Amino acid sequence: MHYRLRRSVATMTLATVFGVWLLRCLKTFVFAVLRDDHDATVPDPPSGDLARRRVMQVSDSIDVARSPGDLYAMVSDPTRMGEWSPENRGARILDPAADGEAFVGMRFQGRNLRNGARWVTLCTVTAADPAERFAFRVHAIGVKKPRLQAPNASWEYRFDPLPDGGTRITEEWTDDRTRWPRPAVEVFDRIVTRGTTFPEFQRRNIATTLAALKKAAES
Repeated sequence: MHYRLRRSVATMTLATVFGVWLLRCLKTFVFAVLRDDHDATVPDPPSGDLARRRVMQVSDSIDVARSPGDLYAMVSDPTRMGEWSPENRGARILDPAADGEAFVGMRFQGRNLRNGARWVTLCTVTAADPAERFAFRVHAIGVKKPRLQAPNASWEYRFDPLPDGGTRITEEWTDDRTRWPRPAVEVFDRIVTRGTTFPEFQRRNIATTLAALKKAAES
């Protein structure tokens, strides 16, 4: 009896801690939007996180009848991502290079649309190896401006040459919300994706993006 009581109290305490933390996250986001606070950050999760392991990375590949250099040129231009992404609506490069090429450290602001909701992100390029690899991380988000500073996700594209002259392109998404406890992530994800987790949601998005990219590259 005492054991069941202690377990019940422990469960309620843990749930309360997570609930308070979620409210802090919501409060931070709301006030960041209202005050245009560029330094706002997501509160740290409660200590002693007992969350189970969750899927932090998903990827998919497709073979395209174009050279690695051609595909790299398409993907490394963030302003074109809206041509094949089901969610992205283009981007604005904040500090373009004189030659127009992507470079490590280049920042861009992306526009997105999902289920009628619009938002913007601030991204920084982390890899720009022509014909080989392009990657960036998403580290700020907001409704009209990317006001909320917090690790969000990393995206990577790899271009492997095929014997016939084509390319196997791989798109990979990594969840950078490593400090979020699993219960908080599951609640948040199912709200913003309308019933699924981000790994499941992004797996479908990646497949759609790669198919559209292949069609655009080969047409």
